[in-house]
Amino acid sequence: MFLADGKAAMQEIFHVHLHVFPRIPGDGFGLKFGEDYFTKPTRAELEEVGEKIRRAIEQGAEGDAVNRTP
Repeated sequence: MFLADGKAAMQEIFHVHLHVFPRIPGDGFGLKFGEDYFTKPTRAELEEVGEKIRRAIEQGAEGDAVNRTP
């Protein structure tokens, strides 16, 4: 299985796209990754992304509460 989504997958309309490839031994299938792919982010970078995710979730939850009708 191969998941391709978001900007990295060059999507114009963002959605989840899961490919299922039937495989047989020696089929020659492989993936190529750029040199930066295996460079791990620093802890500070991970914390920054985590904070952005937390804020987006909180804003989404607040928007959901405002848009609900009793």
